[in-house]
Amino acid sequence: MDIECIDATTVARTLRRVLAGHIPADEPLLTLRAVGMVGSADGARPAHSTLALALTAHICDVVAQMLDRARGPCSAATATEDGPEAATAGLVADFAAGNRQREAWSSVYYHYLAPYDFQVKQIAALVRPREPNARRFVGRRLHDGVELLARALRDSERALAESALDTGTRPRPPFRLPRVHDMPRWHSALVGREAEAGAIAEALSPGSVVTLVGPPGVGKSRLAAHVTGLVADRFPDGVALMDLTRISDWSAVAEWMGHALGLPTDANRSMADTILAGAGCRPMIVLLDNCERLLDPCAALADELLGRCPDMAVIATSREPLGVYCERVMRLAGLPAPAPDEAPTAEALGRYAAALLFADRAKRADATFRLTEDTAPAVASICRRLEGNPLAIELAATRVGVIPLPALAERIDEALLTASTTPQHPGRGAETLRETVLRSYRPLSPAQQELFCRLAAFEAPWTVEAAAAVCTPTGMPASEVFGHLVTMAAKSLIAPADCGSELRYRLVEPVRQVARELFRSCGCLVPTRDLHLAYFLRRVEAAASAEDGDAWARWWRDIAAERDDVLAALAWSEERSDLRSTVRLVAALAGTGFSVVLRAQIRRALAPCLAPESVAVDPSLADLARSTLVVLERGAPAPGAAAMGGKPGDED
Repeated sequence: MDIECIDATTVARTLRRVLAGHIPADEPLLTLRAVGMVGSADGARPAHSTLALALTAHICDVVAQMLDRARGPCSAATATEDGPEAATAGLVADFAAGNRQREAWSSVYYHYLAPYDFQVKQIAALVRPREPNARRFVGRRLHDGVELLARALRDSERALAESALDTGTRPRPPFRLPRVHDMPRWHSALVGREAEAGAIAEALSPGSVVTLVGPPGVGKSRLAAHVTGLVADRFPDGVALMDLTRISDWSAVAEWMGHALGLPTDANRSMADTILAGAGCRPMIVLLDNCERLLDPCAALADELLGRCPDMAVIATSREPLGVYCERVMRLAGLPAPAPDEAPTAEALGRYAAALLFADRAKRADATFRLTEDTAPAVASICRRLEGNPLAIELAATRVGVIPLPALAERIDEALLTASTTPQHPGRGAETLRETVLRSYRPLSPAQQELFCRLAAFEAPWTVEAAAAVCTPTGMPASEVFGHLVTMAAKSLIAPADCGSELRYRLVEPVRQVARELFRSCGCLVPTRDLHLAYFLRRVEAAASAEDGDAWARWWRDIAAERDDVLAALAWSEERSDLRSTVRLVAALAGTGFSVVLRAQIRRALAPCLAPESVAVDPSLADLARSTLVVLERGAPAPGAAAMGGKPGDED
């Protein structure tokens, strides 16, 4: 194309298309020399999808190089930046340096190209907090950055044209397969994964496949990148990184890999052929990051690579194992967090990696933050509520200084799912948390998706039978429900709960928060809550009617494990003004440890049943409510009250 046609208007339109993820066939910059060099050896024009990938890669490469140059030699490489916290720190540092060109390049990079892209209002709130003209200031820097990018693209085109004239050869594309020195450089230390890192490094040897499996946000990518540094001496030829986060078409990945290695396009060449042709059969690591969307192709690639090159090793990160021969699976859970019954002192929290991670990230969001006796209870509550999930903890920590810590602990779910209202987090922070869960949710079958949404009705770990009764209005057999639950567990959406010999499942963090959001919007909340109420009403009444002492004790031990669900059922019956269900449920609980501990709630629940208008409508219901109050006032729970967590004389 005519070099002088590469102006700010054209570049700004292209950047918006890159941000939207759609580059049409009539995009003028697709005719750049740097983009056209990805064609095949015989000069045939490559597919549009290939050109679009090449254009995006070229723009990212130019912006990253120019921003790194503006930052100076002491800064981490822009192109390897990863994670919302790292993005926030990089952006703030760029604007704190007082360098106008650095601010301009940073604006373009973080607004249009970074994985955690910012809206203009987020950039303004971060770099010029509480200044009335902050958005106008950022807008000017963004305009300057687009002008600089247009100039840089023109310079790149001139250099490529001169190179072709001087040498008469086809220059190599300006991007390549990431190698060991291009691995993500993290702005913060790895917290609390020392044991796991050592175990993975020990398991990683030539010819091996190690897959890090865990729920969204548990830190698989971060840990995998860290391990590659630990074993660098065993694999002197470095690391080939394939980040599949936003890739859904394996053929596009194969094309990109070939171009990145400077090889001509060949539709008949397998991915393994492409890698081995470009990198050779050498002692190196192939890191397949975020494999869950392309599980079968990734498994086939790992199998073929190691079959043909035994000196290589493969590290994969995924929501579920690859299922290849000799694969070693490392399952990651959240970081250790304080137990509910542990005193949340600052000294005690210092022993928990989850609390240390929160404190470290909170200091970056608010330099005045300290882990003290005053802040320790809220920090303990947040870490416990988030089950030590590193991503959720980091997102929560970015709100420190914006939301008071006690309020953040109380409303942690809303704080994480409404990130766009919080200026301390990149513009797509809320989408990041949601999207990382939806990557595992979308491949589920329609029946599994509906079941997953309805599982959010449970407050405590549930049995297979409970899931079948509450979440399948058509009466799906328990055996079929069990199969669906196993599939979800394999995808790290749910996990077995620690309930002794009884099999129960639970939603893991941060999946639980997204599941509840889906549950509220799926249109099945009311019927599912009704089924939930009916199921636990039957359970409690069956327990109350047990006559044998041992059977009675077994029933109430089970009900104790479901205490939160019983309370949720009671609350729903009150919300629905279902007086009959309310009285039946409370009557069954009367005289047990539940009634002792929850005396105030039970009195409140029975009050509407004793109102004059209710008595006139249903005298028998009022009589049952009065008799229940009589039992309640005796204050002597039946044997086994300790299983419910109460004892005589306890009150709210």
